[in-house]
Amino acid sequence: MSERSRAPFFRMMALAVLMAVIIAAFLGVGELALRTIDGDKTVVLDPSLFQEAAGEGLRIDTIIKRHVDSPMKEAKLLDGDQILFHATGSGETNDPTALAVYSIDNNQIRDIVHNQPILSSSLSPDGTRLIYSSVQGGKDIITVWYDLVNDKTIDIWDGYSYWATLLNDNRYIDLSGYGYKSEIRMYDLKTGPKKYKTIAMINDSIYAKYAQSIDKSIEYQKKMAAKTLKPMLSPGGHYLSIQLMMTSGLSAIHTIKLDDDTASDTVEMEIYEFTTLRDGRLLISGRIDGVEGLYLASGGDAPVLLKEGMFSNLAASSQMDAVSYLTRTGDERPKLLAGKLDGNRLTSEITVYGDPGYVGLLQWSSDGKALICTAEGLEGTEVYKFQFAS
Repeated sequence: MSERSRAPFFRMMALAVLMAVIIAAFLGVGELALRTIDGDKTVVLDPSLFQEAAGEGLRIDTIIKRHVDSPMKEAKLLDGDQILFHATGSGETNDPTALAVYSIDNNQIRDIVHNQPILSSSLSPDGTRLIYSSVQGGKDIITVWYDLVNDKTIDIWDGYSYWATLLNDNRYIDLSGYGYKSEIRMYDLKTGPKKYKTIAMINDSIYAKYAQSIDKSIEYQKKMAAKTLKPMLSPGGHYLSIQLMMTSGLSAIHTIKLDDDTASDTVEMEIYEFTTLRDGRLLISGRIDGVEGLYLASGGDAPVLLKEGMFSNLAASSQMDAVSYLTRTGDERPKLLAGKLDGNRLTSEITVYGDPGYVGLLQWSSDGKALICTAEGLEGTEVYKFQFAS
């Protein structure tokens, strides 16, 4: 090749390298790697991209990115690489809701429930059992106990509870009543869906703390009628945390150790959202004395500020002290982060992904080695699997 003919070639190569640098700066290196090949392939990233998490920190080995044409509402991670979600079915009457399972490994969807509007669902921590409520025959509401391993119904009973949460493959908890006089009940499905024991009362002991914290009487708090939100089960299923929202603007989180039904002290603050860690501590996004941030709460101690800012989609690993969460950059783009908890400190924080989109599910796998994320878009759902080094 002559000197004259080589010159345009080198100029084109230099231009290509410059364009790659510009695109990488805009999308992030990980996103550039994903977009340069088929999105259904496993991408092995250069470990040097994650040098900030060297040593005892977090390091991502691989990323799998999939595209699903349909929305994946109320997504929950099954054991392994499967996601249970509420899907829009193809029935004759107004596209009723269905239940389906998506496999990240083979990029396939299988239906569990057809042509039944799904009102709520709860998955056991090991991913083998499911209870869901649906409308049958257009009018009757039923609750179903379902075996996901063998794809069969175990039991059916009349009635519905949005609050029902499976603790393991055969026990679930539910809320009876509303506000001040409500109680938390535990049911053993092996003995029948109607037999229960009360494990906690939403009563004066909790409301008295509110009254003291905002200098109001218990009678005043009764009138304000707290809203009891759906509970949060810790990874591993040993702790259950319930958030109470008051019209005063404050919230409280009441945690129960399910092994012996003992309750911890109530955490009080302005709470945006929270997750329960494997040891019963709480990771909270909220505000104290005007400072918004990520807080760590333990027992009766005052919450500790880990990091200032606005955070959402909090998730905790069951096998290691790793947590993940979403924040937003200066231009309001979402940013997925992960870090490790070392006592009352947040360490080894890394950027997992630059702009995943509108995140629905963010959950760690049962072995603690993978972080699964779903993000809704105009053309369906993006599914990410971030595999971490052991």
